[in-house]
Amino acid sequence: MSYRIVQIDGKYAIVDENGDRISPLFDFIYEEAGLLKDQSQYYIAGNNWRMAIFDKDGNMISPQWFILIDSHGLVSGQRDIYIAMREDGKEAIFNVYGEMVSPRWFD
Repeated sequence: MSYRIVQIDGKYAIVDENGDRISPLFDFIYEEAGLLKDQSQYYIAGNNWRMAIFDKDGNMISPQWFILIDSHGLVSGQRDIYIAMREDGKEAIFNVYGEMVSPRWFD
C-alpha cells in the first residue's frame, strides 16, 4: 500500500492510496524515511516543535515527545531501536516498545 501527506486546515496527515486518513493531524510529518518511503510501518511526526514515532495505525510508539528523533534504525527499517534526544540535549536508545535500552542518557 502507498501513503502520502495531505494538508488539512494548516496541519498535515497521512492518507492511504484510497484517500483514507490513517494519522492524526500534525504540524509536520517527516517524509524522508519510514512509512512514506515504504521502509517500515513507522513515521516521525510532530507538534509544537516536538516529535514522536507513530505506527501506521496512528499509535504513538515513542514513550514521550522529544526534540529530535533519528530516523535511522526503527523508522528506516534497519533495526528495532532508535535514538531520541530530550530538551537538555541528552540522548538515549529506545526499542520498539518505547523502553530505554541504553544504560543511561548520554551526551
